[in-house]
Amino acid sequence: MRVRLAYGSTGLDVEVDPEVTTVVEPVYQRAAADPGATLRAALRQPVAGPPLRERVRPGQSVAISACDGTRPQPRHLMIPAILEELDGITRLEDVVILVATGTHRGNDLGELCEMFGDAVAGSVRIVNHDARAGDELAFAGVHGDGVPTWLNRTWLEADVRITTGFVEPHFFAGFSGGPKLVAPGLAGLDTVLVLHDAARISDPRATWGITQGNPVHDDVRAIAAATGVTFGLDVVLNRDKEIVAAFGGDLLAMHAAACEAARRAAMRPVPAPFDVVVTTNSGFPLDQNLYQAVKGMAAARQIARPGGTIVCAAECRDGFPDHGSYQQVLASASSPQALLDSILARPQTVPDQWQVQIQAQIQTANRVVMHTSYLSDSELAAAHLEQTADITGTVTDALAAAGPGARLCVLPEGPQTIPYVATTPLEGAMPDSPVLHLGFARLDLGREERQGIAEVVYAPGKTRGQISAIVRGLLSHSTGPVLVTRVDAETADAIRADIGAGDYDREARLMSWRAAPAGEFTVTVVSAGTADWPVAAEARAVASAVGLNTRLIHDVGVAGLDRVLQVRDQLDDAQAVIVVAGMEGALASVIGGLVGCPVIAVPTSVGYGASFDGITALLAMHASCAAGITVVNIDSGFGAAMAAHRIARTRREADGR
Repeated sequence: MRVRLAYGSTGLDVEVDPEVTTVVEPVYQRAAADPGATLRAALRQPVAGPPLRERVRPGQSVAISACDGTRPQPRHLMIPAILEELDGITRLEDVVILVATGTHRGNDLGELCEMFGDAVAGSVRIVNHDARAGDELAFAGVHGDGVPTWLNRTWLEADVRITTGFVEPHFFAGFSGGPKLVAPGLAGLDTVLVLHDAARISDPRATWGITQGNPVHDDVRAIAAATGVTFGLDVVLNRDKEIVAAFGGDLLAMHAAACEAARRAAMRPVPAPFDVVVTTNSGFPLDQNLYQAVKGMAAARQIARPGGTIVCAAECRDGFPDHGSYQQVLASASSPQALLDSILARPQTVPDQWQVQIQAQIQTANRVVMHTSYLSDSELAAAHLEQTADITGTVTDALAAAGPGARLCVLPEGPQTIPYVATTPLEGAMPDSPVLHLGFARLDLGREERQGIAEVVYAPGKTRGQISAIVRGLLSHSTGPVLVTRVDAETADAIRADIGAGDYDREARLMSWRAAPAGEFTVTVVSAGTADWPVAAEARAVASAVGLNTRLIHDVGVAGLDRVLQVRDQLDDAQAVIVVAGMEGALASVIGGLVGCPVIAVPTSVGYGASFDGITALLAMHASCAAGITVVNIDSGFGAAMAAHRIARTRREADGR
């Protein structure tokens, strides 16, 4: 079987035995049909907070942080989208783009033109951040777990600060993008050294897909929150590095939503560790040096058995690279274990030791073999690594050495796919995590198992971006219906355009995804009058969406009692009846006296002065002489449907179905 690996700019084909091979790739994601429109929507309909234009005033200076050349961020699309959004408010001469290099080298003019496009490079000032240039830094206090924070002075002095990035799982920070565009992206060397010290890097929570409780990401978030970001814009990319989705708004809430989208695509479970894992570093520009290729090794390590073999294909056209201390630190000890011992014993962090620390951790557990086009065997040997010119042959030999039943896994896209053994207890990173943190919300992921339906979203009070982010989280972490109640038509259209799916019941003001098919349990929804119809429509729509067989009887109020008697047969063969009534609420007592099944009463706010906006009906239903009636809150068609759902679910479980 031929598998194409992401390698350099052209790719690399390898032959593997299909009988023993599992190929793990990111979930295929279709590119946004109109990337510009997707970016504009993120700027105008943010996840949290006001749109970008409402945050900027004429005459203010604007600093935009962007990834350096080692990241495949679509800067040529994102930066123009921001500039267009600010057109008429901000002059181009008041804008500076800061390349968030961290401790990496700056990008030259040719690279900047390629990264941002000639139009932007020719009209906007672009500055490479330099973590070692003391005169370009300013002290911003001590934040997080005692991190002395030095940041780019131009960034701190700007009136408006905008981060731009792309989000993918990160091997020790949890996820890229978001607050990382402040620190370490625009941080001074002393700050970076603390953020990347041996204690933080060795913490088991400093790994792929974990942000909350991750000592690195906790401090990164703390720095961004304390020093201030006006607006954040992140994108999620597919394997072809095309924009799939964009997220804008308040930095931490926006980033949390983007992380969830990236997690769904990238993090893939496997049933057991493998004897041999072939990985890449996702091709150019990510595989341009060995330093970056450690991420590909780290992705493979997630599923390689102790003592197994990792084969990493990375072009390394930029060498180790020549700048920085990575190569020097690698050569400072005789073995990976000696490197680990030395790093852990150091009183002071030295630049790039974190990358060496992670590489050494991998190499003490696994044999690592590289395939590169620009590093020699002797150069790799000095880094305690082997090299192979024949990946297929090396894999065949490693499988044979592992013995009968040996298995191979191939990660063609490298760290764009983060596999994990399904039993790995990574809190907050695995799909079965009980709580999903979105920054502005915590989703109860255990509710579907406990109650038979995922947490339901109440739309009023939430922005469209927040609703979309919550729905995405629920869709990816549940299997049954996902519901949003009390949604107006305009908001529903915006959410459907954002997510690309969803049904909308205009009368019930209900959005639904994956509505359950109708089951055997029949619920009859009865409304006293036409004015009670919106509440009855909500009850019917929610009950239908969760899989109840529903019927609707309307306008049978007790002022004409014969109307109730005319539908007696339809009431008698129901397993539950939902009664929706305002005024004096007597219909619930009448029907409660006629039928033997559960009756769920919904008081409505319909009625004249003495009805007190539904309080009269509420009290009358509670005081009903028909014993055993369940009464929900005023106008809560949703609450009545969920009460019926609980009854139906309990009956199914009792019947063993």
